Amino acid sequence: MIFVFYGKNDFDIDIEIHKIRMSVSPEEVRDVNTIYLNAESIVKTDFLSAVLTVPFMSNKRVVIVNGLISRINSKKIFDGSEWVDLIDQLNMLPDTTDLIFREEDLNNKNYLLKKLTDISKVRNFPILRSAELKQWIRNRADSLDITIDFQATNLMVDFIGSDLRTIDSELNKLALYSETGFITVDDVQVMVAYVKDQSIFRLVDSAIEGRHEEAMKIAKILLDYGSSPNMIIRMIQRQLRLLMIASDLRRRQVKQSEFSQRLSISGYPLQKTLEMEKRLPFLKLASIYNLILNSDLRVRSGLMSDIGSLDLLISEIAY
Repeated sequence: MIFVFYGKNDFDIDIEIHKIRMSVSPEEVRDVNTIYLNAESIVKTDFLSAVLTVPFMSNKRVVIVNGLISRINSKKIFDGSEWVDLIDQLNMLPDTTDLIFREEDLNNKNYLLKKLTDISKVRNFPILRSAELKQWIRNRADSLDITIDFQATNLMVDFIGSDLRTIDSELNKLALYSETGFITVDDVQVMVAYVKDQSIFRLVDSAIEGRHEEAMKIAKILLDYGSSPNMIIRMIQRQLRLLMIASDLRRRQVKQSEFSQRLSISGYPLQKTLEMEKRLPFLKLASIYNLILNSDLRVRSGLMSDIGSLDLLISEIAY
């Protein structure tokens, strides 16, 4: 059987490939009978050897070829290459071989894709839209024997977006630690650190880059899901402090390998902080810090409510 899987939704492609691999038995020879080939280094003889070889002590052999179709994207390239008789060769594919062409994304006019359409199962895996993503989360939760609240689903979509690998990882954590099997907004806020990290990065990013409406929308989401105005401001202040320290470390030419220890953060938060710091002059960071102090004074002196002061602060940062 020949499959063509393409699109930007890597996670679902991996799931489909995993299902096909799981059909190889017995399990102990599954890895031996799974062959990975890369278009950048593959030659035709290696390809034919892989797809025409009988399985080793198994019912099936799976060959996964990465990037070949996008490499041969026109008739001129196809006719002028060693792959010109590829379709004829594939007609000799033994029933014991499952051949998978894996591609990041393809144009429907791709020459080799059109040639393969009649002899293979072609599936496009696009990035999921909001409604599809919410359904995906519910389906994935069902497969983990948990139920996820509607608002909790929305919260994950709002802040993690279409990163299915991260969503799956967080759902597995929630399933592991949930006592009731029912996931609420509170569970997501407590367990999914990514939600808080991502939200504050997006809020600060949007405000600093002048995307006032987006920053206000994120702040409103945080408020709707239980964060207080004071907590949001403290989150902004904490991120600003990290940015100022990172800026100082860079100016003093401290090795980047030491940044994690100096900032007491790692992984995604560290990566985003360093990316953000490169875009912001130190004087801009200092001016935002003064705006935060002024916001605090407005609330303490009774001049404005905490929500009103937060709205004004975001506007001041953006403009």
